Amino acid sequence: MKNADLFSDTGGVIQIGDEQIYYSGKTTNADGKTTVLTGLVRGFNDTVVSKHLATDVVKANDLKYAEVFNEIRVPAASLDFHKEMTVNGVVIGKLPTGGKVPAQYKDLLSFVQALQSKSEATGVNARLADNGDLILENLPGHEGETIALGPYDDAGKPANALNLNLSEGSNLFHGMVRLTRRLGDPEKSDIRLSFGEYGPADRRQTGSPFDLSLLGFRTAAYVEGKVPDDLMVFVTGQGKASIAASFEGQPIDPKDKLRDQNLQIKFIEPDRYVIVDGATGTELVNRHYDNTVLDPVIEYQGLSIKFSRAPDVGDVFAVDGNHDGIGNNENMLIMADLSQKKVVGNKTLAESYIDQVNNVGNAAQQAKITQQALTVVNDQAKSARDKVSGVNLDDEAADLIRFQQAYQAAAKALQISGQLFDAIVQVR
Repeated sequence: MKNADLFSDTGGVIQIGDEQIYYSGKTTNADGKTTVLTGLVRGFNDTVVSKHLATDVVKANDLKYAEVFNEIRVPAASLDFHKEMTVNGVVIGKLPTGGKVPAQYKDLLSFVQALQSKSEATGVNARLADNGDLILENLPGHEGETIALGPYDDAGKPANALNLNLSEGSNLFHGMVRLTRRLGDPEKSDIRLSFGEYGPADRRQTGSPFDLSLLGFRTAAYVEGKVPDDLMVFVTGQGKASIAASFEGQPIDPKDKLRDQNLQIKFIEPDRYVIVDGATGTELVNRHYDNTVLDPVIEYQGLSIKFSRAPDVGDVFAVDGNHDGIGNNENMLIMADLSQKKVVGNKTLAESYIDQVNNVGNAAQQAKITQQALTVVNDQAKSARDKVSGVNLDDEAADLIRFQQAYQAAAKALQISGQLFDAIVQVR
């Protein structure tokens, strides 16, 4: 948790598990140091203690405790005893004129003793951790107070004996709050942070997870380095939540990852095998091998292995990346991947082919429509020409019909005349 400047001046309530800790606002000592962190922690501890005393039962499983502290840890190998040192404005070691090592210290032990000799003035104690690291921490009664280190960097290089990069503002190390619990049933001993309702009854306000970040908590999950497995995020509780994920770097190709590994499959029992990392000897999986099925398969991170016969106990099978390319179908896989690659402009081969087919079909359809339109124009031109210089076939056909009918009428008259003449000749 960051320094107390992040707390509200008007106060509020922080809920830790089932406990609600109220604070009335920031308070300031005569020396100008804010003490709300200490008051907050004291309120939390008093609430927990009173809860246990009220029930007259103290359970180790659900005993929670909070403390405020400020601790700076520096590896001993990083220290440089040829540089000066100040803590909270108090000079611990200063280079003498023409000297190369401060008179107050020349090694780790003397450096710790020099820090301890000024602890009353600085309010900071020095000690060595079990692994040899140097630890600077507040004296009792000064818990959570800011520790200012110096001097600042000289020409971009650390000028202090701790060999830390310090500048104005970055030389301040603020107090923190540590919440601890005893191991046991997680439902009774876990530490949960949230914000409840606060304020007057007529103006009740409810906090949000965003407020946790204002108190200095990191409200995100960070994973540094390589992630060996898939990650899943579960969101519980009421209300709405927005979840986002991001990563830096390039995703790992599973095929290349498997190729870089040197795996060994060892059968430790007739129906059990282990997969071991050949480089480190780390046992990756320990699984059951079902040899009762027709074609048992061993699958691991996209790798599938089948045996032509049932393995015996003690059999070891090595799996490498086939870097020499013996019996390798990688070229065929690359050729198959061409169907998904942008090789023609920003399009795949299939997309480019479909575009070409569409373009040819559109051109053919436009040509057909143009032909039909020009055919109508041609017919209209011919009709106009025939009206001016040609023979009207309809009129000619009408005349032919009229002449034919006249001829038939004349022939009919001659026929009747012949019949009358024959009748007169036959009269006696």
